[in-house]
Amino acid sequence: MTFKLDNMKKINFAIILTLTGLLSASWSAAAAETPEQICEKYFAAIKQQGATASVDFIHPDELLRFKQMLLPIFDVSDEQAKSGVLQALYGKNTTSASVKTMPPADFMRGFMKISDAQSKSMNVSFGDLKILGSVKEGDVVHLLTKHSAGTKDYSLTELEILSLKPYQNSWRVLLSGKLEGMAQAIKTQILKARSQK
Repeated sequence: MTFKLDNMKKINFAIILTLTGLLSASWSAAAAETPEQICEKYFAAIKQQGATASVDFIHPDELLRFKQMLLPIFDVSDEQAKSGVLQALYGKNTTSASVKTMPPADFMRGFMKISDAQSKSMNVSFGDLKILGSVKEGDVVHLLTKHSAGTKDYSLTELEILSLKPYQNSWRVLLSGKLEGMAQAIKTQILKARSQK
């Protein structure tokens, strides 16, 4: 009798292990989102919450790169910071030193507020996204997307390439050429204005 009970326990344990393995496998498959799914979530977040929501989808390496690109514009004295861009982006108690130690995601989110403010002032609305195709390049996937944005007076349809790179069990967005261009333009504009004072 003891032998039979022990065998039953072993069989039940084996069944539990098998089920756990199957559940774990199906959970992993569900958690591993495709680049297309992340792209759709990325655009939906921007459409619903604004440009600041995009930061949550950017690859951490790219967030750091964005910060390194723009950090030199904040190399100012605290007196200059109080009346300048730094405090407009991050609040009145922000100093040049606190921006240097700020997490890259928070740093970028401050800049995305500029885009949100412009969109609100122009009453911009976003249309639907279509993913037209994809190309793999090493571990990066490039998605060709088509989306529209407009105001009451005009509408613009744009083709854009969104590049994504694996991150943990998902994908994260790389900085687009447009975003890099915006960063460089802001940097140039602020440094130029500072040199003319």
